[in-house]
Amino acid sequence: MATHVVREGEHLAGIAHQYGFSDFRVLWEHPQNSELRQRRRDNPNVLRPGDEIFIPEGEERERREEEGETEQRHRFVRHGALLMLRLRIRDVDGQPVEDTECELYIGLDRHDVTTDSDGMIEHPISPEAENARLNVPSRNMEFDLKIGHLDPVDVTSGQRARLDNLGYFAGYSEADTRQIKWAVEEFQCENGMRPTGQCDPPTQEKLLSVYGT
Repeated sequence: MATHVVREGEHLAGIAHQYGFSDFRVLWEHPQNSELRQRRRDNPNVLRPGDEIFIPEGEERERREEEGETEQRHRFVRHGALLMLRLRIRDVDGQPVEDTECELYIGLDRHDVTTDSDGMIEHPISPEAENARLNVPSRNMEFDLKIGHLDPVDVTSGQRARLDNLGYFAGYSEADTRQIKWAVEEFQCENGMRPTGQCDPPTQEKLLSVYGT
């Protein structure tokens, strides 16, 4: 058996790919990873550096044999859970940038995508993808994206990232506790909550709901 310790920027699909699994659910649904599933609210897309993932032995990996004539070229398609990059684009007033053409760059590859009526973009990506960039030419908007870098909402780094992405400046580091408190207060005020400045469990749940993950 093996245990993988999650590093910054890693996500489950990439970890599964690293160990030869085409479907990350083989790891996520393994009984020995049940405690991790509970701790991460059954969300395999948001892991924290230091999380430990049990890796099954080799015989538990998917194996399949296909027949094919020798001396011939054959094409095999590997099926597994599709990894999707999902983004919701909003303007400075918090309104969705709807039905708008965008340019999504993943590595050196460009993909032309269009937001839906809620400002959403959805596009499949490789489990090895680490960075992306989204351009919205008609709005003069550009976003650099780090794939797999969002920490869970119950840690300060995860709270800061969500607040920043929603437009609430939460400081330049976790040491900027005053700015983080102000950002939480502003978020609470705009979402009908008592402005305590503390990102307590109810505020975390609201942050998850507004952010989407």
